[in-house]
Amino acid sequence: MKQNMLLLLTLSAALFLMTGLMGGCGGQDEQQAVTEEDVKKEAKEAVETTMAYTTAKKEEYEKKLEAQLDKYQERLDALQARAETMTQEARDEYNEKLATLQQKKETLEQKADELKSKSGKAWDDVKAGVDEAVKDLNAAFDQAVSRFGSS
Repeated sequence: MKQNMLLLLTLSAALFLMTGLMGGCGGQDEQQAVTEEDVKKEAKEAVETTMAYTTAKKEEYEKKLEAQLDKYQERLDALQARAETMTQEARDEYNEKLATLQQKKETLEQKADELKSKSGKAWDDVKAGVDEAVKDLNAAFDQAVSRFGSS
């Protein structure tokens, strides 16, 4: 009796699984085949989306960089105004530091201009140079401020 019951349960489970599998197979006929045209269209959309995203990120970075350059100029102007209150000897040393800061800022501006004309891998390469120039200018400002006081 237990054997018959076990056999009946096993057959029922097998029948249930086969029914489920067969029902799942029928859905494949309903799926549409993917064509070469579909793949091309989706690839084109992916490329366009990526390009739009990259362009937006580039523009965002450039705006941020322009704002940063404006702040650097404000800091330079404040430092130059401060030089007017110093003795001639201190002013000479201070002006040397200011000239270095101005040169580093101009280098950054040149790199920022170069960045605007680049795209793709070239943009990434130039951006790395811009980031390095920003670090360099920040360090130079920090050094000047620590030597001569706040700006």
